[in-house]
Amino acid sequence: TGEGRLHTPINLAFDDAGTMYVADPARGRVGLYDAQSRYLGAITEVDGMKPTDVAVASNRVYVADLQRAQVAVYDRATRQRLFTIPRKPGREEDRLFQPTNLAVDSGGRLCVSDSGAFCVKVFDAEGNHLRTFGTHGDGPGQFARPKGISLDRVGRIDLLHGHVDLI
Repeated sequence: TGEGRLHTPINLAFDDAGTMYVADPARGRVGLYDAQSRYLGAITEVDGMKPTDVAVASNRVYVADLQRAQVAVYDRATRQRLFTIPRKPGREEDRLFQPTNLAVDSGGRLCVSDSGAFCVKVFDAEGNHLRTFGTHGDGPGQFARPKGISLDRVGRIDLLHGHVDLI
């Protein structure tokens, strides 16, 4: 209820302190809640956002923003935006079309499932493009609107139909 009310929660993440981060595109924000589900505040942008996923790693919060076709990186403590990915939006290999889901490995590498580009893009901790894999289609190495993504303990990207080694 009140300011902490959720409208369309679609993805969430937890930090090591138990804070829950909830992507709510209808409200244009990521809501923060404590372990007892009490509202703590939100990550928002003055000119709006459409968050589709959120990931938390170390002192950073990553938000996939479908409205701007980017991933915004925030300081976890202050909730201030540090930078956005892609860092070099003019470079074709860096460009995001529909960043949908996120995963961060133990080394700080960010994996972004880009539904609009039918691929997964990997960026380093500072937002520099490292690798892209996948194309449009239904064969090996191809995707039709990739969405959910996660990383296993040995650094492989878990996808619906198997694994891809990140390293």
